[in-house]
Amino acid sequence: MESKKESSKSDLSRRQFMKGAGALALAGVAGLAGFNLEARKSTSVITKTATVTVTSPAPATSTAVNTAVVPTTSAPSPTSTAVTWPVQITGQLSVSPTHAPVGGSVTASGTGFAPNAKFDLMWQDVTGSYNVANGEYSGRTFTQNWVNLAPLQTDVQGDFKTTFKVPEGFGFAHDLDVLEGGTINGTIRGKLSFAVDMQATVSPSEAVLGAPITVSVTGMGWSDYQNGWHLHYDNQNVGLITAVSTHGSAEVVIPATGDVGKHILRVIEGGFTVAYLNHEECPFPDTPTFNLEFTLKAGTPVMPPPFSQQTVPIMKGAAPPASNQPQIWTDTYLAPVGTATAIKGTQMPAGAQVDLNWFSVLGNRVTSGGWAETKNSIGSVTASGSGTFDFPWSFPDNLGGIHRIEASIAGTTVAQTNIDITPSAISITPASGPAGTVMHIVMKGVGWTVTENNYYFNYDNSFAGYCCGFTSNGTVNNYIPASGTPGYHFIDFWPGIYKGTEAGKIDQFRQPMLSIADHPGEKTPVLRYVFQVTG
Repeated sequence: MESKKESSKSDLSRRQFMKGAGALALAGVAGLAGFNLEARKSTSVITKTATVTVTSPAPATSTAVNTAVVPTTSAPSPTSTAVTWPVQITGQLSVSPTHAPVGGSVTASGTGFAPNAKFDLMWQDVTGSYNVANGEYSGRTFTQNWVNLAPLQTDVQGDFKTTFKVPEGFGFAHDLDVLEGGTINGTIRGKLSFAVDMQATVSPSEAVLGAPITVSVTGMGWSDYQNGWHLHYDNQNVGLITAVSTHGSAEVVIPATGDVGKHILRVIEGGFTVAYLNHEECPFPDTPTFNLEFTLKAGTPVMPPPFSQQTVPIMKGAAPPASNQPQIWTDTYLAPVGTATAIKGTQMPAGAQVDLNWFSVLGNRVTSGGWAETKNSIGSVTASGSGTFDFPWSFPDNLGGIHRIEASIAGTTVAQTNIDITPSAISITPASGPAGTVMHIVMKGVGWTVTENNYYFNYDNSFAGYCCGFTSNGTVNNYIPASGTPGYHFIDFWPGIYKGTEAGKIDQFRQPMLSIADHPGEKTPVLRYVFQVTG
């Protein structure tokens, strides 16, 4: 497909760039308040199905925007309906322009349809999800659904004209259909393919050393060779940009690094771990590459947030619904290692001794010994005369992720609950010294699942390798020599996927996943450090 070249100088196909069409674009927009830390979300698995989701049109309007991802107004409620729309073309559908970015205004015109008749303008959409269960990664699932853009009414000649905004969602090719008879028993009377232009911007356009800068992408694709893009900073690989569960939109926050002056950021496609550079000679030569300018200006450097502010937000626990059975819970559910909490119990036998244990896993995925679940004693508590207890505890210094807690009486388990340990940055020592100084960088709460057991190391926005916390029970010690010219150098550890399976032909494992809102499974923070080279 052709990208919309006239709308943005930064939106250049590789072929155009090689021919020197246009200048590298400055794409600065709104300012940035600071590094954005994402909260965890639960894993969702969507199974392939013939059922499609149809979003009903907004009443009394011929222009509608799909606001299902980030609602800005009251969006219609989608209904799941098994549909098979027969195709019997009776009229001609056309659009102007023939392609546009998300949010772009499009005029749809129809001729030759039934006169004085009602139709619906339907937009083919896709919803994506990751398949993560039992600590393993099993690829992505994409499900087709439909958005009703606008009701249509033909005139006495069978013509109509309406305008719509390109819905938020995945980019590249989408079907646009004129449907007669409603979404349950409808028939497609007109059809064409519409191309959604992928867009990329960087903001702000200039900043001092260490300041957070944001690369935003909309209209990323969902199919192979369209669903994985790479970010380069001065021709150094920063990592992978994805938007599977975020509906084609991604946001990446990195520190400004390098010398004062102009720097070039590239958003470039690649399905096999790294970017595909000579894309003009591949089967998809018109997939765009975005070349974005950023200026590093002189000024006081911006340091990363304090370590205590880099964790995902602490989540409080809640008492389960009342019942006549023994129950336990913690007053804190998700937090980093060492966070104080309390294990609470109710409906226990009065005066009973309650033994508390927590569970983890021990081992690794590499050696023949593998890994197994372990049981660890917390202690014992005596239930009150009313059958309650309140036992002070702290999140253990162990692997990140979900850990089960069990309460037992006389060897029989009577209740259980869970806590979730999130990774945290601990220290960097020393924090300054001449080039060659070995930095000791410590983090805790690194997990054991394939989506949480690794962190991926960037030095001044250049990817260099990964570390693992499985064998070391969640504590990671990195010993890395500092390098570069005198001044501050910025170190980021990003989440990623260690290994797994993909239904398609892509391989996007063991690399930084920069759009952390789209990271599958656990929501882990970016851990940021800084080192000052003194000479």
